[in-house]
Amino acid sequence: MKKLPKAVWVFMIAIAAITLLMAGHVALRWYPLRNIQDRPELYETPATLGLSPFHSPESDPCDIGYARFSLPSEWRPQAWSSVEDSIVHGISEKGRVNFLPPYDQEELLLDFLYFMNYNGKSRSDLGDTLLENSEIKDLFNNIDYKSLVIGANNTVPKPWIEILLMNHDEYNDYSIRMIYKSLSYYGGKTFIYENDRIWCIVSILIASDNIERVHIAIGNQDAGLIVSGNLLPDEKDDEKAVEAMKILLKTFRFTEDHVESRAQVAEWIARAGISPEPGQTAP
Repeated sequence: MKKLPKAVWVFMIAIAAITLLMAGHVALRWYPLRNIQDRPELYETPATLGLSPFHSPESDPCDIGYARFSLPSEWRPQAWSSVEDSIVHGISEKGRVNFLPPYDQEELLLDFLYFMNYNGKSRSDLGDTLLENSEIKDLFNNIDYKSLVIGANNTVPKPWIEILLMNHDEYNDYSIRMIYKSLSYYGGKTFIYENDRIWCIVSILIASDNIERVHIAIGNQDAGLIVSGNLLPDEKDDEKAVEAMKILLKTFRFTEDHVESRAQVAEWIARAGISPEPGQTAP
């Protein structure tokens, strides 16, 4: 059998090497996004929520320790209570209102890196190495949480061929936004709202043609503080639920700008006169 010329062998080896490199490139880009690209809900983008002057019904102020806002009288809980020291909730004539503990941007980014399985590190390891690992430090310095959240919500899945042709920075930016969007998707119709004090993402979930939940993620324009809350209507009165959401957003103001710990949040809540539910331990 006649031997192939050396040049042919070199050419075949080069083709094989290029094929392996391309396969590796495809695999590295496909794997993190494999369960995201085909989710139809991620093709939705938020609308801008314009809160131009509107007739505001009688409203009552609320103080939950780290923030103040108003709600229509029928939506304002007669009494707030706390669960696990740092979750605030109350029951009103129209439904339930709750707020999860506020977080700093740094804590939320650590959670995001953990969900991304960043270098296989545990949540505590990520925190411990934050100041030592230059790559993580650079990521924290270069990612603004507000830009990440709003940018992610405005990003939609792209064709695979376009993803494969992205340069390194373009792919990192796209994949981070898409992974974040998939992790934070609450469903329903999404809106973005901003004023000089806050920015927020509002998700309105519909069930049986009526609003089931209004989920609100609110960030401070002047600091890294972020909190999530919900309005959960008991009655089929969408107009009143939307009205309550608008008043809450227009009047919401953080009274603190940095969170050291859950214990600190519990102290703020207790300072506002909010007591733990029966069976819960006071801070």
